[in-house]
Amino acid sequence: ETVLCANCNTPDSLYTSTSFRYRAITGEFRSDLIQGVAGPSGEHSIGYTELGYTLNNNNGVYIIPLVDNYTHGVEDAVSSGQTVVNASNNASIAGDWPLQSNMRMYIGLSSLVERMDFAQFLLSDAAMIQWEDLGFHRLSPWDHYVSWQRLGVDMSHILPDSDEDGVWDGDDLCPGTNSTNSVVDANGCGEYQLDDDLDGFTNDIDDCDDVFGTSTFQRIGCPDQDGDGWDDDLDLFPQNSGEWNDTDSDGFGDNSDDCIDVSGNSTEDLIGCVDSDGDGWSDAGDAFSDDPTEWADTDSDTYGDNIDVFPLEPTQWQDTDGDGYGDEEQGLEGDDCVDVAGTSYQNGIFGCIDTDGDGWADSDDDLPNDPEQHLDADGDGVGDSASMSNYDWCIETSEEELALVDENGCGPSERDTDYDTFNDAIDLCPNTPLMQTGQVNSSGCAPSEIDADNDGYSSDIDEFENNPDQWIDTDGDGYGDNTDGLNGDDCPTQEGTSTEDLTGCQDIDGDGWSDVGDAFPGDITQWSDTDNDGFGDNWGNPDWNESRTIGVFVPNAFQGDRCPEEESQFAYSDTQGCLTALVEQTDDGPKSGTETEEDSGISMVLILSIAGIGVVLVLVGVIITMANKKPQPKKRKPVKQIPNVDSAIVNQTGIVDTVAPVDSQPVVEEPVVEQQIVADEPVTFVATWEELPAGEWLPNDEHGTNWYLDNEGRHWYSDQGGFRIWEQ
Repeated sequence: ETVLCANCNTPDSLYTSTSFRYRAITGEFRSDLIQGVAGPSGEHSIGYTELGYTLNNNNGVYIIPLVDNYTHGVEDAVSSGQTVVNASNNASIAGDWPLQSNMRMYIGLSSLVERMDFAQFLLSDAAMIQWEDLGFHRLSPWDHYVSWQRLGVDMSHILPDSDEDGVWDGDDLCPGTNSTNSVVDANGCGEYQLDDDLDGFTNDIDDCDDVFGTSTFQRIGCPDQDGDGWDDDLDLFPQNSGEWNDTDSDGFGDNSDDCIDVSGNSTEDLIGCVDSDGDGWSDAGDAFSDDPTEWADTDSDTYGDNIDVFPLEPTQWQDTDGDGYGDEEQGLEGDDCVDVAGTSYQNGIFGCIDTDGDGWADSDDDLPNDPEQHLDADGDGVGDSASMSNYDWCIETSEEELALVDENGCGPSERDTDYDTFNDAIDLCPNTPLMQTGQVNSSGCAPSEIDADNDGYSSDIDEFENNPDQWIDTDGDGYGDNTDGLNGDDCPTQEGTSTEDLTGCQDIDGDGWSDVGDAFPGDITQWSDTDNDGFGDNWGNPDWNESRTIGVFVPNAFQGDRCPEEESQFAYSDTQGCLTALVEQTDDGPKSGTETEEDSGISMVLILSIAGIGVVLVLVGVIITMANKKPQPKKRKPVKQIPNVDSAIVNQTGIVDTVAPVDSQPVVEEPVVEQQIVADEPVTFVATWEELPAGEWLPNDEHGTNWYLDNEGRHWYSDQGGFRIWEQ
């Protein structure tokens, strides 16, 4: 009825009958219901019958455990603390099964006597069996007893009492009571099962049933504040867990009293024993039993330890200056300075002033302010003891150098700071780097410490150590980057060999003129073209020497301009750079530049060939010029004139041709004398030590001159401006 709510005002309609799900109606046979749920078509179906019938006919069905909860699912009910009840006869009889109600019989009071026999029959064992046959469960013992009471019949004997203590099991809080040896209370519990004060001792052995306590000696379960096991009423020291009795009544418990049977007040060596002078020490342990200020004399020198400054040393007892050394000079470590506190202890001198604390008295310490040294034989202020980290390496320093010693106690003549084999007294560079000590000169200076030309750059980095205007050569062409200085490079970032118009710039043809200032950058014999007609100012015909003021004579000069100040548009073979052809005098008469028809054809071919070559050379020059991005040259120097001194011109063969001077005034023609000199002469001088050939350095001589031996056996020596080969 609770689940189906058939008699409710709003009957349950949660599970209505449909074509897919059948709902049985009230009055369905129980057997049909069981078979329907257990049959093939009853999967997932739910049915309700009397519990007893279901338990006896449960083949093919599952009886769902229940929780006494009608508003939540089983899982929620269990998580909230309720207990699942399984379907069983005992659960139903005990009233634990939630889906059940009692069968009740109502009898009017006026008919009670008439119906009494029938009512009593319904409560009899025979009726109970019949009820169970109908599918119901009998009443629980307590419900059965209560029902008899309502009929006025005392049936307490039917209530179970397993321990036979007179209290039925339903009310018995102590179901296992031994009734033969114990009197139980209304709850069925005996004294040995009860602990009224909850102190862990049952009432049958607890001397204080109603008061919590932990005592265990003489009285059990009574209050014991200090937890020593003794009842506070019997404990003379209720706040001291280590004491409880005082036999001699001197205030010291028997457990700590060294004289239990004799009252005493000692507290130091012994407890509770006789102490005549009241200093806390027992008379038996007091060396001065009548003196309350003394009680011990450890060193047995008749001076009590309280006044004996040295209680463990029998030869000392007083220390006037308080420095830890006794006044008795004949005693152990007697104080040599009785009235002055001191800490010295070395060399048999005790208790005197020791400023640096090294144990040596100031009067015996050469270095009274140095805690690591005390001896200084030469008086240079550096201690002699080598056992310390800092000591005197030169213990015999002369008096003249005492004020010049270093931290190692060495004077200039005794030390070589940079380890270059020159002592500091003669070493002009005493701090030469260790890796450069093998390169020093006779003055003890390495290249990194020398600045021969005083330009601010040391020799190891100065590429021009004898030129104060130069120190670096970025492009490595032998000309310094300082353009305005001596031997300055006009193109410091581009390697070059030019020397004429610009210095150190690119010179492809090697004629001394930079490519940007060379009218013919691919021709070693030409570099200027005054009239801009494409023919160089230089000439290779010695017959022109007397008539020329522009250009220079260069043997084999290519297409020298016969008229360097006349721009010519004619082919070189016709006029040699002039506006008219050259007329030569022959035996047959004047010969002009006009050729025969055959010669003209040959000349035309030659002209075209030369023109083609010229175009190619011009293109090459333009490409090289663009690729190298030449810097703007300085103001172009004038075309070199032949001076009134001998001059040398290097030709394409590497031979120097010396040419006789030519004056601007007419002179008597003299024969040209040519002198050939081989240009590749042996090198006998270099400007810097980096240019020296492979070899090794030799020791410097007494004058400080650097000497070097190359692998060919030649000796080089340092000279003003560089290094030269020694010629014996």
